[in-house]
Formats: sequence, C-alpha cells, structure tokens
Amino acid sequence: MYQPSRPAYVPGMEHFQQPLRKSWVRRHYKLWWVLGAFALVGIVALIGNASSHPDYRDPAQLARAMKAQEHGAAASCAKLPTGTYFCTVADTDGTSGNYTVTVTADGKSYSAS
Repeated sequence: MYQPSRPAYVPGMEHFQQPLRKSWVRRHYKLWWVLGAFALVGIVALIGNASSHPDYRDPAQLARAMKAQEHGAAASCAKLPTGTYFCTVADTDGTSGNYTVTVTADGKSYSAS
C-alpha cells in the first residue's frame, strides 16, 4: 500500500493543520531577558566591588596608596623576599622617605614603619 511522505491536501481542512512550532529560544524569551538582566547586575556589582577594595599586595596599588598618604609627587614599592614591601615616597620639594610596609593576608590594608 502506498503511503505518501506528507498528507494529501484536502480542501477545507486547513484549520486542522498543526501550526509551525517556534524554537526553544523564541518560546522562552522572557527567561533570556531575566538571565541577561541578572548577568548585567552581577557584572556591575563585581566591577564596583573590585574598585572599592584595592588589593595592596599589588606593588602599583600600594605605591599609589603610599603616595596619597604622604601627598608625595612619586612613590614606588617593591616586594621583598620576606613578603613585606619596601616603598620610597618622593615629595615635590626633593625630600624622600623609605618605608617598610606590611600588608595583611587578605591584601585590604597595610601598615608602614
């Protein structure tokens, strides 16, 4: 018996045909908006959190902090093998100061001596 690959057209039966199905992405577009908004808020929060809590274990960030604290014209820091930092702060009048800096384990604060 012959079986056609598609049903034969019968006039007047158009309303019984199945509508074309949308893809999964198009059916769940609200979910994509929610996920996109959540990701955007997360990225903004991460950027804000990173900028508000500097990591003073980075010699460049530590040098900027020492410069701001001493109101100096320039500052540089280098990590010593002991884990502490040696920082030099130069002032605009030509004077300079050397500091041994200890940074906390989490990198969020330091003390200079």
